[in-house]
Amino acid sequence: MVYEIEQWLQANGFITKINIGQSHFKCHIGIKKNLTDKLFFAGILIDDSVHYQNNDVLEQYLFKPEILKNSGWKIIQVLTKDWYENKEKISENLLKQLHPLEKKID
Repeated sequence: MVYEIEQWLQANGFITKINIGQSHFKCHIGIKKNLTDKLFFAGILIDDSVHYQNNDVLEQYLFKPEILKNSGWKIIQVLTKDWYENKEKISENLLKQLHPLEKKID
């Protein structure tokens, strides 16, 4: 699913990179405005199999997103079930959240 969302983001003009971070603490998809940007302005966290292997709920839903937010990222959580059941709604929601951020970093 990570690759499917990444392809959709790229088709909508975003520059992406998968699995940013170290060890098990990774952001599934990092998003940049331009190829030349050194920093990511947003990230998408997905409830993949690694997510469910981690029994630390605080890490998954509080610490991990907060650390990324404190680094200046807008974090968006995409649940696998939601993506497969209603891609159109989730896609629309992603665009609504990402495009205003993209303009702020000019």
